[in-house]
Amino acid sequence: MLRNNDMEVFTRSFRGEEDDEEALKWAALERLPTYSRMRKGMLTSAEGQAREIDIKSLGILERKALLDRLVKIAEEDNEKFLLKLKDRIDRVGLELPTVEVRFEHLNVEAEVYIGSRALPTIFNFFVNMLEGFLNYLHILPSRKITLPILRDVSGIIQPQRMTLLLGPPSSGKTTLLLALAGKLGKDLKFLGRVTYNGHGMEEFVPQRTSAYISQHDLHIGEMTVRETLTFAARCQGVGQRYEILAELLRREKAANIKPDPDIDIYMKAAALEGLETSIVTDYVIKILGLEVCADTIVGDEMLRGISGGQKKRLTTGEMLVGPARALFMDEISTGLDSSTTFQIVLGGFIISRDNVPKWWLWGYWISPLMYGQNAIAVNEFLGKSWRHVAPNSSEQLGVLVLKSRGIFPQADWYWIGVGALIGYIFLFNFLFTLALQYLSPFGKPQTVLSKEALTERNANRAGEFIELSSRGKSFPEQRAEDQRSLSSRSLSTRVGGIDEAYQNGKRGMVLPFEPLSIAFDEIRYAVDMPQEMKTQAPEVDSLTRTMFIEEVIELVELTSLREALVGLPNVSGLSTEQRKRLTIAVELVANPSIIFMDEPTSGLDARAAAIVMRTVRNTVDTGRTVVCTIHQPSIDIFDTFDELLLLKVGGEQIYAGPLGGHSSHLIKYFEEINGVPKIRDGYNPATWMLEVTSITQETALGVNFTDVYKNSELYRRNKALIRELSTPPLGSKELFFPTHYSQSFFEQCIACLWKQQCSYWRNPSYNAVRLLFTTIIALLFGMIFWDLGSKRTKQQDLFNAMGSMYTAVVYIGVQNGTSVQPVVATERTVFYRERAAGMYSALPYAIGQVVIELPYIFLQTVIYGVIVYAMMAFEWTVSKFLWYLFFMYFTLLYFTLYGMMTVALTPNHHIGSIVSSAFYAIWNLFSGFIVPQTRIPIWWRWYYWACPVAWTLYGLFASQYGDVKDLLESGETVEDFVRNYFGFRNDFLGVVAAVIVGIPVLFGFIFALSIKAFNFQKK
Repeated sequence: MLRNNDMEVFTRSFRGEEDDEEALKWAALERLPTYSRMRKGMLTSAEGQAREIDIKSLGILERKALLDRLVKIAEEDNEKFLLKLKDRIDRVGLELPTVEVRFEHLNVEAEVYIGSRALPTIFNFFVNMLEGFLNYLHILPSRKITLPILRDVSGIIQPQRMTLLLGPPSSGKTTLLLALAGKLGKDLKFLGRVTYNGHGMEEFVPQRTSAYISQHDLHIGEMTVRETLTFAARCQGVGQRYEILAELLRREKAANIKPDPDIDIYMKAAALEGLETSIVTDYVIKILGLEVCADTIVGDEMLRGISGGQKKRLTTGEMLVGPARALFMDEISTGLDSSTTFQIVLGGFIISRDNVPKWWLWGYWISPLMYGQNAIAVNEFLGKSWRHVAPNSSEQLGVLVLKSRGIFPQADWYWIGVGALIGYIFLFNFLFTLALQYLSPFGKPQTVLSKEALTERNANRAGEFIELSSRGKSFPEQRAEDQRSLSSRSLSTRVGGIDEAYQNGKRGMVLPFEPLSIAFDEIRYAVDMPQEMKTQAPEVDSLTRTMFIEEVIELVELTSLREALVGLPNVSGLSTEQRKRLTIAVELVANPSIIFMDEPTSGLDARAAAIVMRTVRNTVDTGRTVVCTIHQPSIDIFDTFDELLLLKVGGEQIYAGPLGGHSSHLIKYFEEINGVPKIRDGYNPATWMLEVTSITQETALGVNFTDVYKNSELYRRNKALIRELSTPPLGSKELFFPTHYSQSFFEQCIACLWKQQCSYWRNPSYNAVRLLFTTIIALLFGMIFWDLGSKRTKQQDLFNAMGSMYTAVVYIGVQNGTSVQPVVATERTVFYRERAAGMYSALPYAIGQVVIELPYIFLQTVIYGVIVYAMMAFEWTVSKFLWYLFFMYFTLLYFTLYGMMTVALTPNHHIGSIVSSAFYAIWNLFSGFIVPQTRIPIWWRWYYWACPVAWTLYGLFASQYGDVKDLLESGETVEDFVRNYFGFRNDFLGVVAAVIVGIPVLFGFIFALSIKAFNFQKK
């Protein structure tokens, strides 16, 4: 038998052999050249065996095991890990590169419009554009006001330090960060100097040294968290990590220092380029607490994904995986609890080269389509089947065809076309790269600043005080936030104040309502109609409605922002916290008795969350009942609530009852359970509660908190209360509403149309741009097809006229159908929420969305029709002109409604654009221009008659040329040629008109039906 001391000797001997073997392996590794040594490491297996590995072949499981050894628990081990990295570098006397950022006398100013001129309406769009042009010519002075954002700001950002930038909203924090990171907008006036280690911004590329982390979280919704970070890491590279590690290894070898094997592998894996997945990505995922959602898609407004707080951490992680030495983080704490391609339409296919006006021939020569068409045509018509000589001619048939269409008949044009197209591919990619590098995105966030607000802002800087009349004015956001901050002070001292205010008296509202209770056994509502409602009619007059809206605006503290535009999330308009309060207000104007709020503080920082919760508390103080879900509230927010309903994993209830002052009742309940640790002084009760009731704690204590609750006196009191509340009091009536919606169908339609009118009028990027685009295209087409309508001597003249109509229909029509899709997609997201809230049904929304397009399309038609009809010199008769406008109007209408319909039928406008583009190609093919109806195979003609564009071209061309008796050079009349070649008859116009009206009606009906039937919001 082995004695204990013999066993110890044996164990020490065995371990010694292992250590010797590892030392030999490490010595062999040290003898390798630096290049090879940087790609090799000693990895310890789960059994404790060390083996040499190639860093590039490090697998997923090996990386995970390595990180688990280095950073087992991020909150506890990350600092130790970082100290190990620092210690390894310090042992050899290596200094890491650092950055000192100095900024001296920074002044940033913006030129802005104030008051109503700042609103992005269609009128302001055109007026501002005209004014800007006249100002550029020094004819008219600018009406913009200079708004100072930063004034004479100086300071130093020291290396290896964390600097906190504080200030109230609108104090210029974001602008300062952007200036320091070298990302300030070009439309801002900038004075001063920013240096990195003494070097000015013009001497290097700031983006390679620093990183600006935006407060807005913009990501690709379809990518997972891991994929997003991996992509960011591969784009940013490893910076100087490789050179630093190479020097570190050389110094360690010279000093005979053996590093920690795990630290060594980590640093080598982090420094090597070309790895598909970086270990830094895994590390960042771990320390940011994103492991639980690493393989979850990010999501967007239509697709369920990660939470708002996780998105904020993901935004931070995108920069942390890179090699930047200076990080400028904007609102870093927040959330931690189609375009179209322009064509030159004459590529020689729509209008022959011989008929292109001389002043537009340059457009012919720069058109990629011209080279493509010439190459394809030459390749076909110079082939064997086209080489026979035509009767009464000395040239081959193929050459005659090419010449008749103005196409070059030389065989060299095939290779000229191929070379030109390849050249255009490189040119367009080069221009695309330049545009991404130097051009800013169209549009920018803008707020509404009143004249009074600007006066007050300037007076405050001068130390003066001005009292403003407030009714109907837009106060600056900064003053409003300051007032709210002063009024709220600190939420941590407000529990007693809230209770006292609640006892002294609740806030009154113009419209009466009855507080309701919910019984969870059987959810039945029983309410006695308030006396005020019995004495007055259910209808609310406009004055009372206005007064109630004013009260709601004041209640949610949005008075200072009453004239501000909502804008788009994370792009423009209201902040996240202000949108939360607006969402609450939207529900409050429906005058509910009970409000359910899902994550009202999600994605907000402490200040914003405090403002939102104060709004919620104000709502409760009016006598309403509010039920909220919150992930893990702070002490201040937790103290805001009166009652708590606590669930554990699996949906089982483990507490339901009052919180008590400073959560005293909750703490008392759980501390009385045997084995539950007492809460520490000053510790967050919400955090403590979640910790002690976790599954791990249940297992450790051998307790089932569900059973504990069901056996408690609290549970029995709750059951008795449920039975009491489930019994309607004497004299009460069943809660009954005669209609599903509070307003009639007509009122819903009027309300939805009014909302759409406001939205469209203040959306110049859509409506003003398409009107401007239509005007430019009309002038362009008018010059290209100048005087074309008066030419009726040759067949080619008619082909050119048909080409002009075909081009206008396809070009402007597709533009309409494409541009409306993102607009409808955005509107639909809002519709889902408002319909779920019971505001209106699907049909009024669809009617409003369709009807609002009618006047804009009519204006678009008149602009295009008048310009083109006059410049192309079509026959000036009332009937022909009205027919032209009629067919163009309904054509643009059905293209627009088709774009809307495809969005309604698909999950998002990206898929909708793909679906619609497929049908555009088919419509183009069967339109009757590329292949006329008389030459389409008979088994495909059914699709010609089902093609909307075919009916449009039929109506346009037959109404202009279907009754013309002029003779062509061929001897036949224009009317006969139109009938024989295209199959168009003037006496069929009535049927064509009826069909062209029916097509948009059909698309509009399908749009409305799809909106009603489909809900693609997976949230």
